[in-house]
Amino acid sequence: MSRRLAVNSSPIILLGRISRLDLLPGVAERVVVPHSVLRELRVKSGDDSLAGIASAHPGFHIVEDPQIPGVVQKWNLGAGEAAVLSFCLLNQGYRAVLDDLRGRRCARALNVPLFGTLGVIVEAKRRGLVPAARPLVAAIRAAGYYIDDELIVEALRQVGESWEE
Repeated sequence: MSRRLAVNSSPIILLGRISRLDLLPGVAERVVVPHSVLRELRVKSGDDSLAGIASAHPGFHIVEDPQIPGVVQKWNLGAGEAAVLSFCLLNQGYRAVLDDLRGRRCARALNVPLFGTLGVIVEAKRRGLVPAARPLVAAIRAAGYYIDDELIVEALRQVGESWEE
């Protein structure tokens, strides 16, 4: 896994809802958050508190939005996804962390390494940052985020856990 991450708003929102923003810098040596992502946090979370927490978090490095290459512009992504993917394209060695399906498709098409919030949780378990991944996945689901059962089963299997009760 790349130890440098560029993070979009949805992983920050989801991990923030379960009070585990610490997992992002826990699984990486550097975590960057483009300014567009902070703006999206204000809109998507409904208040400035999460954007303020993210911008003040000691493990997050806030960066200027990069120039969006035409190859990314063609995908008509949200500003945060476009900034994250463009940052990764322009700064080799970064992995995009995003959950949006369209953004993930763009990343795959452009060969940008990526994973989502579920991947962060799995990596945190692998690194011993959490004793179990399942409770965190369940907490994210309880917070209203949908994750396909098949994805959960596969992710938990990778760390020796089960989704079934």
